[in-house]
Amino acid sequence: LRLIDDATAAKLQRYVGNGGVLVLSPRSGTQNADCSMRRVVSPGVFAAMAGVSVDSKIDLFEYSAARGRMDSTHEAELEIVFAGSDVAFRPRAIMESIVLHGAEIVARFRGGRMEGRAAVVSNRYKQGWVIYAGTDSNDPGFHEEIARAAANLAELRPLIDVPHGVAVTTREDDQHVYYFVVNLTEDSHANIKLPLVMRDCLQSEVE
Repeated sequence: LRLIDDATAAKLQRYVGNGGVLVLSPRSGTQNADCSMRRVVSPGVFAAMAGVSVDSKIDLFEYSAARGRMDSTHEAELEIVFAGSDVAFRPRAIMESIVLHGAEIVARFRGGRMEGRAAVVSNRYKQGWVIYAGTDSNDPGFHEEIARAAANLAELRPLIDVPHGVAVTTREDDQHVYYFVVNLTEDSHANIKLPLVMRDCLQSEVE
């Protein structure tokens, strides 16, 4: 949502105000739909909803060890850590210095002058929530953590409690709800606990 017109921004504001959860990435809301720059800092037109502003940033493409503009040891220390977790993720392209205006910290930076600063935040806006990530990562786990935070704010619960790497979705008609449980890993997961008695449509057995 870096490029956005005023009408779309207003629709998203109404969406969040009515109870929706909006996830924003770095530099969101800072340019018009025609690519021209807005005279605002991140998160631009979403600043009031996000409860933050950004006063500076580190461009990790420009200021990197590969370009000789950052010490490699220092660069290796840069991490993102979510609250309640010891798992650390490497920032990819940007680290924004977030100033809180009511938002709460979801994840923090480790390393260098950004040590302890907010990396990902959440903010209550009317009936909904905004999550703003002032950084990014190549690690899929980083995005999974943000998705988990968004799901918790939206009070979404898993259809079935399954191991990591197993996907669950549903389809339904007027009489039935069909659950599709797909194992996306190379490991067997034969002991998934079902929330109720179900019929295996492939094996024609009751589980």
